[in-house]
Amino acid sequence: MGLTPFQKRLRGLFKRLLNRTLEPRDGIKATARWKSMPKRLREYYQVAGRLHSINRCFNRLYRPDKLDDEGAYRIFMEENQNVVVWAFRIEDADQENPKIYLAAVLENGELDKWYPEKLPCAEWLVAMVYWQVVNGGFRFGGYKESRKNLRRRLVARWPHILTIPEDRIEFYGRNGQVVCWCGNRRKRGGSLYAAGRTEDDFRKIDKALKVDWSYSDLDDE
Repeated sequence: MGLTPFQKRLRGLFKRLLNRTLEPRDGIKATARWKSMPKRLREYYQVAGRLHSINRCFNRLYRPDKLDDEGAYRIFMEENQNVVVWAFRIEDADQENPKIYLAAVLENGELDKWYPEKLPCAEWLVAMVYWQVVNGGFRFGGYKESRKNLRRRLVARWPHILTIPEDRIEFYGRNGQVVCWCGNRRKRGGSLYAAGRTEDDFRKIDKALKVDWSYSDLDDE
């Protein structure tokens, strides 16, 4: 069988990010051991489920045969410190592109109330790829907590890629460079995340933004 439109989109996405074409070894072949899941999530696993450099560098994508059922929800990803988890409703497992839900993990290990994300499954997965990229998915990156709104600099230098509405997270980038701005609703400032596929890519970001990073992989050199 050929690739679905979403899988073709994912291949294009990772080609731009990784500068290589996805290979069969990057995906996971579906088996009877897989728990039922929405079509878009299944398609993601099939073409990129073994890309651990992206899928497990920060937040952790579960293996397709290890999804965790909690009441009416099936969990497929956990936050890097297990503060929140993401899931779909089990009754939506036969849907193509349903809503994704998140719940906070309480101190006793129980889950708090489930809340829907605004992005449907396919768009949520793409947004999560970019979030992973600026949180360790690329070798070189930096972080800056700033009271000054740096968003204008990003808009002027890189094309907009996508926005996660509920969190005011905006992604910009091109050619091995990804920059993310997380706006603060209470202040003019926010958090800046940036990552380059290579050291040269990140140095170009550094040169363009001229910020004093709170943390940078260049500091480790």
